[in-house]
Amino acid sequence: MVQGKCIKLYPLKILTLFIVILLSNISQAISWLPNEGEYKFISSFLFIDEETEDAQDKRNEELSEITNEINYLLEQDQLTDYEKERLVALEDFYNNYDIFNDDSFLSNEIEYGCSSNQSIGLKIKFHSENDKYYKYGAKEEKQEYHSRRNITKEVGFYYKYLLYKNENWRILLTPECLYSTNKIHGKKLHSSLGSYVGYATTSKTGKRHFSEIGFIIGKTFNCSYKDTIIKKISCLQGGELIKNLILSNYVEYSFSDRGKRGYRNLIYEQISLAKEFVSKSGRHMFTTQIGYYWKQNLHNKTFQVSGPLLSLCITL
Repeated sequence: MVQGKCIKLYPLKILTLFIVILLSNISQAISWLPNEGEYKFISSFLFIDEETEDAQDKRNEELSEITNEINYLLEQDQLTDYEKERLVALEDFYNNYDIFNDDSFLSNEIEYGCSSNQSIGLKIKFHSENDKYYKYGAKEEKQEYHSRRNITKEVGFYYKYLLYKNENWRILLTPECLYSTNKIHGKKLHSSLGSYVGYATTSKTGKRHFSEIGFIIGKTFNCSYKDTIIKKISCLQGGELIKNLILSNYVEYSFSDRGKRGYRNLIYEQISLAKEFVSKSGRHMFTTQIGYYWKQNLHNKTFQVSGPLLSLCITL
């Protein structure tokens, strides 16, 4: 896990060092659609670092201690009022503590340019978690250790429509629908509506600079996530270091009013370096990217993960 001094690199601090954006070029920013009749394919792979693994192990040890105390209280014939309150608090803490067991994340996306101001896309994602915990509730299960790989499979469709565009500006709306399933939470359906404003310009030296702000509101449906409203604000900024070599940053805040507390207020940051490859005619062919990401709960630094990322974007 990234140390506190690294996690505290919030947007303003980062932007004083680097003026950058999420992916490698304008064609990969959400507000810039593929050309009419073209396809854009993006594949990204994220995984956790060694520090995150160590922090997850430490958190699991703390869960073991909490489980022992819960088991002790459950075995008592009678509990005092204080012990009853303590048991409720411990169980609530346990149920909200066993999170952020991220292991790896793979995302594949293909987008087709229907016209100069419309496109449609398909997303397929796999999110792997290595869940480790101690089960409680029965004497024979006391201190029983469990470890299992939980893989979330997700498929989604989206539509993009440019409300306005000129040489520099883009204003876009994009509704999206996602369906996912995993062994723990079962099936989940999520719908959202996003709005993005993008701006791009070229300096006198010929270097590109661009930025994008996004606002998303969505709702998740199923018994575990009933009526969960999720709101997100994202910020992308960027520019070329040298021709076709771009340093990039992405920042996203997400808020929700339900679900596990560890996921209610999150910040996600990503810094990366990308290299564009273009044809002799100047047409973008593909882009490779390497970088690092951080995800943290805004109110509790215990809930955080970080690691490297790899990405590839191809225009067909």
